[in-house]
Amino acid sequence: MNTKKLCKVLLMAACACCLTGCGDDNDAISLVNTQGNELITNNGTYFKLSPFSSGDTFYISGGDGAYSISNSNEAVVRFSYDGQTITFYPVGPGSSQVTIQDHSGNLYTLTVEVAYPEERFMVNSQTVSIIGGGLTQNETTTLQIRAAEELPVQLGGEYHFVYMAADSTNGELNMYKSPNDFPTTGVFQKQEKYKEDGTRYEQLNVTLASGETVIYAFSKYISNTDTLYTLQQDVTDKYKTEYPALEEASISQELQAIDVK
Repeated sequence: MNTKKLCKVLLMAACACCLTGCGDDNDAISLVNTQGNELITNNGTYFKLSPFSSGDTFYISGGDGAYSISNSNEAVVRFSYDGQTITFYPVGPGSSQVTIQDHSGNLYTLTVEVAYPEERFMVNSQTVSIIGGGLTQNETTTLQIRAAEELPVQLGGEYHFVYMAADSTNGELNMYKSPNDFPTTGVFQKQEKYKEDGTRYEQLNVTLASGETVIYAFSKYISNTDTLYTLQQDVTDKYKTEYPALEEASISQELQAIDVK
């Protein structure tokens, strides 16, 4: 190949590289989670971070690579950037806007919310068990109906747990009698317990805002491919004075986990 042709080939290759580079400069900035390769793009500009997290790291891609980063609320989150990855560290509950931009005019804003972990459960079904040989059939039926009606959460209602400790042993509990009702609020403490047959469950000691204390037994089990939960409460003492012949009164509710947004 003569010198003239060689120069022409090199010039064409250089132009191709320039065009490719220019195209990259116009790519939207995005974040890729280094753990699960989860892509966060301009169509998903929200990220939730637990206060108990040691930090979450992302690769920054797109744009021209010359990034400048700003953070609107350092009382909520702080970040570090090593030239390739950005790591978010929780500081306190709240939200902050982290903006990433480059010299080519590409702009990406991520809302980072620091919030305590949550779980929500909806009541799918419930059973009221009344035992008392000295009770009349009418008393048994009346007590079953009454106990069900006086539950703080009815069928279709929800239990909403907010965990204030890293090991999920305590926090806040909001109980919605029905989805559109205002909640009954309280705080809870959780303890691991075992039944006589060795079955594990969690005892929830709940103190309501009214000062009333309620104890629940919370269990998790697998049915086919579904994970189900039960919440049981012994209400014998609540009705024993009024019904002396009552031996045992208990309520069992089957729960379904609901995704937390």
